[in-house]
Amino acid sequence: MHKNVTSFLKLSSPTLSLRQVKLVLLCALFIFPLYSAKEFRALDETINQKTKISLKKDAARLAIRSTCEQNNCDFKTLDIDISDKRIEEIYNALVSFHTADLPVAQLINKTHKIHTANNPNIDRISIIYDNKLSWIKGNQGNYNVENTSLKTFIDKYKFEIIDHKEWDKESNIIILSTANYINIAGLEQRILKIGGVKGVNPLKINKSIKDIHLRNTENGMLFKFLYKNDAWEFLIDNSLQVDYLGEKSH
Repeated sequence: MHKNVTSFLKLSSPTLSLRQVKLVLLCALFIFPLYSAKEFRALDETINQKTKISLKKDAARLAIRSTCEQNNCDFKTLDIDISDKRIEEIYNALVSFHTADLPVAQLINKTHKIHTANNPNIDRISIIYDNKLSWIKGNQGNYNVENTSLKTFIDKYKFEIIDHKEWDKESNIIILSTANYINIAGLEQRILKIGGVKGVNPLKINKSIKDIHLRNTENGMLFKFLYKNDAWEFLIDNSLQVDYLGEKSH
């Protein structure tokens, strides 16, 4: 039991009934999280940087998906910016799951290595434009953007040009990437308003046998980890306690 909860109980009357003890424990879990900030940082530090990036991407995609489901909208009509608070909540839950001492969690994390499918797009966009326009000069790593509207767009959303090349006989393509996860689908209409833009090359959505689904409940976040025809459900509450609910087909 968490040391803060133990201390909390010691302050309580020794004559408490079983029902009262359960109520005290429930209240204590809301007052004292399962992990202190220091303990959570220690958990986070056990995860390598590559996995942290994957979990952050998972959290960003799940934040967009769950917001769309909650508001009954699609990615294109959702705000561009993703709530940092929401991403952090989901990321913390995923870290707790990733470090959970449960055999089935380790099967999901280490054997199947389940993460979200690459939908929605959160960090990359490709813009096709008329090659009669001199928008980009220079070579990879040293590009100079000469179109004011495009430069403003790139600076605003902190994009970096990772490639610029011929698309077809009449068009070039610019591939942009950002380390700040955003709802890329929400940007498409803004890009198409820039004169000379012919279109946006959509991210290729890979058909994946792996994915993560998230649903918010009054008891916490309900995660479903999918692999082929199997699905494992876990409830992660506000104290980051991980509870395995069972295996189901999907």
